[in-house]
Amino acid sequence: EALQALKDTGMVSARAGIGHAVVAAEPARDRYMHGSTTLADLVQSTGTTLHVVDARDAVADAATQERTGLVAGTPVVEVTALRTKLGTEVPTALLALTLRSAHAMMVRYMEGEAEPLNIALEQRYGVRIDEVQQRILAVNADARSARLLQAAARQPCLRIARRFLDGQGAVIF
Repeated sequence: EALQALKDTGMVSARAGIGHAVVAAEPARDRYMHGSTTLADLVQSTGTTLHVVDARDAVADAATQERTGLVAGTPVVEVTALRTKLGTEVPTALLALTLRSAHAMMVRYMEGEAEPLNIALEQRYGVRIDEVQQRILAVNADARSARLLQAAARQPCLRIARRFLDGQGAVIF
């Protein structure tokens, strides 16, 4: 339990077959920690489907590297998608995904997908996600995001940025 508590604060990491390692002297202040206390908390993203708005091949540049952690020059696929609750037409989330080109076929499977993308990626490509880094910011929706979400421009919303990492700390998506 103590090791799990240290992992939750970002001070310790664990890797299968390797063990635990101290990675920080102090708890991460900007680390998101979700405490699920009810079944509703755990399944809040169920009952949704994904709709791909567009997808395009690109090469990671310096801005992409800063935003995603993918090395500049890496071939990528940039995907814009909407997540919508079943039985409704108004999207609940806008996703801006940057995938390695090696995982480009995921775009074909995203349409109508109810499963979280990280799980689908692990199952389809056999990659293992060992760490998820997450940052949540309160922002105002820009004009494009508001239009896609069928919301008012500058409406308050949450921007959740996630990096999915493998066992060596390399960004998967």
